[in-house]
Order: sequence, then C-alpha cells, then structure tokens
Amino acid sequence: MIRQRKIFLLIGGLLALGLASLGVYLIVWPSWAVANACPAPTKAGDSYTAIDTEGRTFTAHNLLGSPTLLFFGYTYCPEVCPTTIGDISRWLDELGKDADKLKVVFVTVDPERDTPEQLKSYLSSSGGRILGVVAASCDLAVMAKKYQVYYKKVQLEHGEYSVDHNASILLLDSNGQMVGTLNYQEPDNIALAKLRRLAASAK
Repeated sequence: MIRQRKIFLLIGGLLALGLASLGVYLIVWPSWAVANACPAPTKAGDSYTAIDTEGRTFTAHNLLGSPTLLFFGYTYCPEVCPTTIGDISRWLDELGKDADKLKVVFVTVDPERDTPEQLKSYLSSSGGRILGVVAASCDLAVMAKKYQVYYKKVQLEHGEYSVDHNASILLLDSNGQMVGTLNYQEPDNIALAKLRRLAASAK
C-alpha cells in the first residue's frame, strides 16, 4: 500500500511539473502563436489563416493567380535561409521581366520569435520582392502538412533553440498546385531554366 502511494505521488509530481512547464510555455509565446489551442479540423481540412509582412490576412487564396516560389524558414536560421534569399534575389535579377510574373513567399517556421515586423526587416534585402508570412502555430502546422514541409524545434543549451526545416523551394502553378522544387543551392543554370518555365505558365 505504501509502495502504491509512493508511485501515485511520483506520478502526481511529474504531472504537476508538466503543467507548470506548460504554463510557462503559454506565457512566453505570443497569443497568436500558442501551440495548445488548435481548433478542430475544418471540413476543408487544409484551410489556414496567417498574416503577411504588410499586415494583411494571408490564406491559400493568396497563392492563386500567379506562379509562386514558396519556401519555409526563419530569421534566426544561421545559413540555409540567408543563402536561399540571396539565391532567389540573384535569380530574379537574371530573369528580368519574367520575374514580374512570379510571386515569392517566405513562411516562418518560428512564429514564437518571428513577428511580421521582424520578418519584413529580415527580407528587406530582397527589395520587397519576397513577401513574408507569419502563421500561428496551429495554422503553420496545417500549411506544413498541405505542402508536405518538415520542421521541428530543437532545444539547445541555455534555453535557446533552433528549427530544423526543409531547405527546398516549392514551385506552385497559378492554381496553387506544386509542379516542382528547387534544391538548396541549385546551380544557376538549372534554377533559371525551371523558373523561366514556371513564368511561362503564368495565365
């Protein structure tokens, strides 16, 4: 009996610690980025609502009408994201007028730290040609599932963390359907050929 009581006390203590940790987690995250308040799936199953770096509502509808380069990353990314932004900016320069037929959208996988204002500043080097998008954690999960994107928070020392994520750029047609990808640091000649084909498909 005493042994069972000790076991129950241990389990209760662990649960209490877990709830306490959860409470801190909810306080630290912005209200629009809370991971524990995900609503039940909608009938559509893949609908999401986010906000872009211009303060406008962003949904799947915003990826219709023009071919789009869609990629996921975050402002604290040490190498992959800044390299990709630089590559895209260079490719857009090379495309000339064809670049005007393409949208470029960067979705942060770190809504805990990346505000729309911070993301806008981060993308400013692209000359306004890359639109940033911030989604609350539940909507981000829907977006990632819809576009088959992997991301995972990785704890580091001293309470810091990084986020593992796909490095590929998704190529979407004017109907929002994925028609290809650009690999991380794709050779310029291959990337430009893909982008010219994508631009040519514009309605």
